[in-house]
Amino acid sequence: METSLRRDALLGRNAFRLNRLEKGYRIPDLAWVSCFFSLLMLCLITRIGAPAAALFILPWGLLVARNPKRAAFAIIENGPLFLIPAFAFISFAWSDYPTFTLNASIQFILTTAIAIWAGSLVTPRTFISALLTALTIVNIAGLVLDGGASFRDEGPLLGVFDSKNQLAFHALMQLLLALIVVIDRAQAILMRLIALAAIAVASVCLIEAQSTGAVVFGAPAIVLCLVLPGFSRLPLLARATIVAAVVVIVVSTVIAIGAFVEDSGAVLDALGKDSTLTGRSYLWQRAHDFINEAPLLGVGYQAFWRIGNPPAEELWAFALVESGAGFNFHNLYLHVAVDLGYIGMGLIILTFLWMAIRLCYALILAPSLPVFYAAALFSYMFTISFIEVAILSQFSLAEILFCIIWVYSGVQRPYKSALHPAKRTAMPQ
Repeated sequence: METSLRRDALLGRNAFRLNRLEKGYRIPDLAWVSCFFSLLMLCLITRIGAPAAALFILPWGLLVARNPKRAAFAIIENGPLFLIPAFAFISFAWSDYPTFTLNASIQFILTTAIAIWAGSLVTPRTFISALLTALTIVNIAGLVLDGGASFRDEGPLLGVFDSKNQLAFHALMQLLLALIVVIDRAQAILMRLIALAAIAVASVCLIEAQSTGAVVFGAPAIVLCLVLPGFSRLPLLARATIVAAVVVIVVSTVIAIGAFVEDSGAVLDALGKDSTLTGRSYLWQRAHDFINEAPLLGVGYQAFWRIGNPPAEELWAFALVESGAGFNFHNLYLHVAVDLGYIGMGLIILTFLWMAIRLCYALILAPSLPVFYAAALFSYMFTISFIEVAILSQFSLAEILFCIIWVYSGVQRPYKSALHPAKRTAMPQ
């Protein structure tokens, strides 16, 4: 009898150790591999082009085929995210370049659908760890391609994107993800070790990219990733009070800036964004002129920055860049208004407001790591929108993450928090 009890205890301890080992070094499943491969291709689109775009789409077809009912329900459940893409699609009817607008808007709709599936068909923990791994590989590759040139002060680090702003954005996203993974006790041990290394890689990339704007506007998001986990320990009333106070502060700040700051160039200089470098003040002035020419509907989705369009050619010449170079009005709301008029601008403002309400609701009633991640992303996407255009384009990581904010801010699905796991018994049951 005693021998039997000892054997059972030994088997129990071995099973417990095996469970811990599997938890630390579990083999990635189909969802993780598909998500990782798709996101890796997404990050490489600027370098590889159309083949990467096709490979970005392919894995989601497999995941949708595996669970078509859930995929269809996710699209319906997150239908408001299609307001802007649908209006962009309709705009081909009055676009100055209807064929291009039609193609671009269809790709925009597909990107939105994939983003919804990324937030719904795989768990937040899977998506976050897969994206972190993809970004870590991409940014390490960027450092290798640089060959140490940026460390020798031969120019900013450009990475695989050939753009310091794109590199800074992806490095910041990597840093936010790494912080979330390190905090999450339910992540595999190996993944948390990767996250620690990713923090170092992302920090180096941010510094060497020499993008003050990414650091300044990303700082609140970083702080949120660090402080929000403790937020879940507070009672509901305390959470509600803090969220309400933050909302009042943010709204008051936005109103104060809009009402009292007249010299936009001075503000940009203070944030490390020299207005004379890209002529933001002149771009904004010209954007208002173009909006007045088609105030309600705009010129059509992505129909302004086209080779051969005289106003666009004028601005490319002003900025001393070649025709067709990636360019925008460095203000999301003006950029959207030029393309889609005041209706489009109203839709993006409504989307931001709706997201903010969902986030506040989730932070108060259902705080969890996905919600904290969404809140950190939202703080960056919103603040950067006044000086950059990061979202509302097809096959863009920023657009995928913008939709992820919406999906993760919903509280329909329960999420077991790994911040404060339940105590284990001495022996597994």
